[in-house]
Amino acid sequence: MNALAPLARRLVFRAHDTHIDVPPTNYELDREGVVLRGWVTRPRSERAVIYFGGNAEDLSGWRLRFRTSLGGRASYLVAYRGYGSSDGEPTERDLVEDGVALFLDVASRHTSVAVIGRSLGSGVASQVTSDPRVRDRVEAVVLVTPFDSLAGVVRPLFRGLPFDWLLPDRFRSDRHVGSIPAPVLVLRAGRDTIVRPAATDRLVAALPPGARVIDFPDADHQTIAGLNAYWHAIQRFLGEPVLFETGADRDAADPWVLEGE
Repeated sequence: MNALAPLARRLVFRAHDTHIDVPPTNYELDREGVVLRGWVTRPRSERAVIYFGGNAEDLSGWRLRFRTSLGGRASYLVAYRGYGSSDGEPTERDLVEDGVALFLDVASRHTSVAVIGRSLGSGVASQVTSDPRVRDRVEAVVLVTPFDSLAGVVRPLFRGLPFDWLLPDRFRSDRHVGSIPAPVLVLRAGRDTIVRPAATDRLVAALPPGARVIDFPDADHQTIAGLNAYWHAIQRFLGEPVLFETGADRDAADPWVLEGE
């Protein structure tokens, strides 16, 4: 590992942004002395979903939305090591191994488990769900604003600088997604300035046959998850009831409605 790896990791993993007053958690997983903490909603449900969130994402803020929008499932929102109130320091290898351990623990409690990975979480989810210890037990995978590799994300952001050469963590999702046997749904934002379209295009090209891609052309990296149509797409893909809060929710912005469903 190069001498600048610690600096590169501090720039990539924005764990410090999540060190706030975290509401009391109700789920813990001990990973060889490192305790991961987060929340589980509706823990008695037979089916479950694991959410691997984005970099610096406040998972506590999603508890109500997951509870209501995916009400037929237990939802696991667990902070990466070094994030939120979880112990440790983040590295790619540890985040993936933690993710595998989390999946196996959740699978021991529920009859089926789906996975959602957003942004950085798409890199974690791609490796977890293609791992031989997990891959045959995954119900479905949703990748939100995904990328082919971490270098593919940072290169346009640090144009002219060889920052990607210094990265000790690569997150080569393009090398893993083709091995995911479960159904895959990709949700991409048309105005994403963090994960540029080219990085998502390269990831899409590596997807297994039959994977579905839905584009939200007017959304950006942050706003996509606030769209009703975003949640409708996930609900339908995971076989959950589609909840329309108002009649206006069901309009041309919903990509599933365009197909006549």
